Amino acid sequence: MKKLKSVAFIFFLIGMLSCSKESDEDSLPEHYIKIDFNGKSKISSEVAIKQEGKELTLYNYGQTDIFLIAYFDPYGNIKHFAVEDMITGEKKSITEDFRERFFDFSIEIDSINGIIKGDFKGKIFGNYGDITASSSNIIGSFRLPLYIEPELPLGNFEYECSTRMNGKNWICTNEPFSRSSDLPAPFYPGTSHKFYGSDENVIMIAVPYWSGAASYNFQPSDQSKAQLFKYNTTSNSYDEYMCTGTLTVTSANLTQGSPPRVTYIGTFNFTAVNPQNPNDIITVTNGNFQFPYSF
Repeated sequence: MKKLKSVAFIFFLIGMLSCSKESDEDSLPEHYIKIDFNGKSKISSEVAIKQEGKELTLYNYGQTDIFLIAYFDPYGNIKHFAVEDMITGEKKSITEDFRERFFDFSIEIDSINGIIKGDFKGKIFGNYGDITASSSNIIGSFRLPLYIEPELPLGNFEYECSTRMNGKNWICTNEPFSRSSDLPAPFYPGTSHKFYGSDENVIMIAVPYWSGAASYNFQPSDQSKAQLFKYNTTSNSYDEYMCTGTLTVTSANLTQGSPPRVTYIGTFNFTAVNPQNPNDIITVTNGNFQFPYSF
């Protein structure tokens, strides 16, 4: 009899918690962003979500103590997330480095009712996401009308990089950073791109600015190559792997304009070895990339 009472009490608690959650949601505006940040709780009903290409931008506006802006794709891959305390002027954002250690972001698309819902929680950092800067905890949720198709295939982003690392899928989750200062001629600004995932891995693609369709069999010392970097949580810096493999530019499409630009599309496969630990070997296969370069 006691066991039956215990089971009944457990179901009673579950029912109460479920009703409490539904009650909380019912008390919120139809469209909202809810934020708990630095001891402040804010519910904004003046909210917007817009689409540029296949990237979504979420933000609140109007009279608000806390401003939030987030960029993400239809799969829930967060590219940028930043908050500003409009009273103190404090600005904090997610880190670009191994962000899944610190930040969770998820979305749910209800295509029948035309609604996108999401939750977020974790640490955000000052100095543009520098993990050595001061940090704050943030938690929140949102619900907005959906203006996009729920199923969007990969391949329509301006910047794109996906591959498999030791058999596991990996995808770039943010717009890459251009790097060129360490590249001699004939490399020029915009020809070296680092693609960051939400994990500790970064893929760099480097091609000459004048490259048309071409294939490069590369060694670690070559300039035209793909390369792996992995974030080291002890040193808070990236370990540079020695990479050997093939990089192929399948097309370099010129678009006339001001300025004109070329969009490079290609593939890569390589083996990456950690010079500090030769047993740390990562096989990178089925790699695809796309990025523009403006003259």
